[in-house]
Amino acid sequence: MTTHNHSLKFFLLAAAAALGLAVAAHAQSANVAVPKPGAATAQGLLGSPYAGIAGNYADLGSNAPSVARGWNVYYNQPLVDQLDLTVDYNWMRAHAFGLKITEQRVDTALTGFLKRDWGKPFVTAGVNWDWINGDSVASRNGFGLLAGTGVEFQVAPAVAVTPYVNFVRETGYNQNEFDYGAKATYRFNPQWSTTLKVQYDDIRQATNQTEYSLGVNYHF
Repeated sequence: MTTHNHSLKFFLLAAAAALGLAVAAHAQSANVAVPKPGAATAQGLLGSPYAGIAGNYADLGSNAPSVARGWNVYYNQPLVDQLDLTVDYNWMRAHAFGLKITEQRVDTALTGFLKRDWGKPFVTAGVNWDWINGDSVASRNGFGLLAGTGVEFQVAPAVAVTPYVNFVRETGYNQNEFDYGAKATYRFNPQWSTTLKVQYDDIRQATNQTEYSLGVNYHF
């Protein structure tokens, strides 16, 4: 089986598991006891002011370079009730035959969401600016547009699972991309949480890839 098929199979299993947890949580919601006055309210990431840092790993396919590693820092700020602003800086580097390629990207997005008993459905719209340079490629840069949707499910008081899909138009590279992903967030306490993300990038005019990310978040 090719690396591409392995990545696709892994993503489908992860997405199915996330959706299964969400459906189970929705089915059990009617049996959850009414919270006592003054009890802590369960929270995911939406609607919470937080900053975080994550380590990233990308499977780029069978061509060299086949792997990229990096990190990103991000900040989320609610502007008004049910509307968040997120700013994200991402740095990635890949090596092949002693040569390196570096990509940097800045993303800014607005996310509007609804509060429902079974979860928080949301839509996202944003823009990004991307730089690529390296020993074996010509330096280039360009901006892109993003539109996406998903649902944040609170599957337990401290756990939220978020399946999502994004469409990205990289205008500077004349490239379209569909991102299918799922995030799982565990809240240690009111101030700290961790987020695991798996995302499959279906890239038109280029090789598809799979991204993995593990981060820690501080909630203000």
